[in-house]
Amino acid sequence: MSQAGNYSCTLHYLKAVQNMGAAAAKADGAATVARMKAMPTDDDCFGPGQIREDGREIHPVFLFEVKQPSESRHEWDLYKLVPTTPTEEAWRLLSEHACPLVKA
Repeated sequence: MSQAGNYSCTLHYLKAVQNMGAAAAKADGAATVARMKAMPTDDDCFGPGQIREDGREIHPVFLFEVKQPSESRHEWDLYKLVPTTPTEEAWRLLSEHACPLVKA
């Protein structure tokens, strides 16, 4: 899970840098973070999502079950997707906590 999160974060950062230009991203880290928050996230690991004002990336949450060996069709076919929790149900609402990163 942590490798997938690192992949997702890095990919989104690189998309933001490409969007605003490498020189502008290098010159202003705060602007780069603002661009990342303004752009929707989307990757093969977590699908579509967004970075909220508090910095939390929200997306659907997937639950996987390990397959029985008889269910696997090839060497890396190990998991099957079971229920998916929609984004709006998976994360605490921004209004339900007092994050110091969120300006009132």
